Amino acid sequence: MQTWIQFQDYLRRSWYAAYRIFLSRRIRYVVNVKRTKLPNPHSNPRTL
Repeated sequence: MQTWIQFQDYLRRSWYAAYRIFLSRRIRYVVNVKRTKLPNPHSNPRTL
């Protein structure tokens, strides 16, 4: 029974970590999209 509790805790931690990584990547992607939509003559679209 103890191993089941540890397994549930491990699943919860890994899901939380993956969710945080997904959120940070999504936020970074949205910020990059908003930044590239702004008229900036110094930005090169080929570097994205």
